[in-house]
Amino acid sequence: MEYIWILPIAFVILLEIAAILVVANEDILYGSEEKIKKIIFILFVPILGAAIELRKLDKYARYSKDNNGNEAMDYAFWDYYTTSQSFGHSGGGDDGGGSAGD
Repeated sequence: MEYIWILPIAFVILLEIAAILVVANEDILYGSEEKIKKIIFILFVPILGAAIELRKLDKYARYSKDNNGNEAMDYAFWDYYTTSQSFGHSGGGDDGGGSAGD
């Protein structure tokens, strides 16, 4: 029981490593310069920085299974950047106007 203080330290270290790896592997949301800034933020603001960056990435990008059962990254930008909910996840098609004969 005298070494119980190691558990919180190990948790913080694992959280930091996980956050750094997730940010380093993200190629669509962050450019290389932005990745370096985020990693420095995670290192200098240990628990809070890792929690903030993991929350941001969880909000915009999630892993899901594709039709073949492989893991694929699913980006949900439209859920947070559109002003209208009518764009949602509808089946699509061309809703634009105009005539076909022009």
